Amino acid sequence: MSLKRHNWGLVMVAGMRERLDERGDDRAIADEFGQWTLHEFNRRVNQLIHGFRGLGLGVGDTMCVVGNNRHEWPEAFAAGSNTGLVVVPVNWHFSADEIAYVLENSGATVVVGDTEFAEAVGEAVRTAGTRVRIAFGGPIDGFTDIEEVIAAGSPDEPTDQVSGKSMLYTSGTSGRPKGVQSTLQQVGGDPVENLEKLKLLLSLYRLPSSRARSCCATRRCITADRWRSAAFRSSSAPRSSFAGNGMGRRHCVSSTSTT
Repeated sequence: MSLKRHNWGLVMVAGMRERLDERGDDRAIADEFGQWTLHEFNRRVNQLIHGFRGLGLGVGDTMCVVGNNRHEWPEAFAAGSNTGLVVVPVNWHFSADEIAYVLENSGATVVVGDTEFAEAVGEAVRTAGTRVRIAFGGPIDGFTDIEEVIAAGSPDEPTDQVSGKSMLYTSGTSGRPKGVQSTLQQVGGDPVENLEKLKLLLSLYRLPSSRARSCCATRRCITADRWRSAAFRSSSAPRSSFAGNGMGRRHCVSSTSTT
């Protein structure tokens, strides 16, 4: 590990601890299965980061997520995005053949699948031969339960976090879907620098009110009235997380505290 990368991690850890000290007991996310505070959300994400590494996942690996709006979705997304993974949300409307195509085309090392789509996801990974298979919401034959991955990981904040990025697939109206990656974020790069780039991009838009919040995969939350404020720094931490997978049923499953 280079000293520079280590320093990135220390900046992130210091910022996260500061915000957790301030707002750690605030509700971070809620769905029909329960609710979790910032402390609890952060702990689970930390455990997933360590758990992913324990499974041999590293910078530049691709993780496909096929799932509905459950708390495990943003947890996996946040963990992958702070492990240096390329995270691919997969349309849950896709057939097994279409999911297999995305797994193969993206070069996925790991798939995280919702038991609601167990039949399609299970068939897809058998076709694609994806090495690491993780299930949430219930069992999928041949998959490791995400709670086992979480339990195997340390709750300590990783000091060597590096940025991942997302890759979205087009609808494929004129052929097979194509993966599109943003050039805004760099895999394995400085997560603080990537956050500043996102801040600049978001400054081009205006949310309807200062109470609205937008969250990104680096577990940092940006409020509308802080986008243009010098007070916004990389130490900001989320008060809410969004599980919208961009593939239908897209809605927030978390709280948006206003204090």
